[in-house]
Amino acid sequence: MKYTAEFILGLIGSILGFIFAIIWLFMGTGFWAHFIFGFQGGWYMDDSLFVVGFFIAAFQSIVLIGIYICSVIFSIPSNIEKNQKRSSIILIVGGSVALIINIASLIPSVLILISGILLTRKRPPEQADV
Repeated sequence: MKYTAEFILGLIGSILGFIFAIIWLFMGTGFWAHFIFGFQGGWYMDDSLFVVGFFIAAFQSIVLIGIYICSVIFSIPSNIEKNQKRSSIILIVGGSVALIINIASLIPSVLILISGILLTRKRPPEQADV
């Protein structure tokens, strides 16, 4: 089976990213609530800040889970063999966007980026015979 390194890196990065996205849903709520509280400059913290924090963290988690599902789909070796360039671009863009959206997903994003970069360096099988 060709492209095993790219598949394993994409799969491990996506599984870790999915776990981190679920954890971020709970931890990010408090993070964003305290972040907004710091800018608000109020004397007390009420529940509305946690509601806003939950919606921000939920949006981040939903987008990240979508990115990780796409990265699993495009790191499958049969999809890579169909169009290697498309898979590499999607993995690089997905890893970069996941890193920009949430810095807490550093490890999964780097694994997906490495998978995409490895795909750009390998030649397609048609050119390898020449």
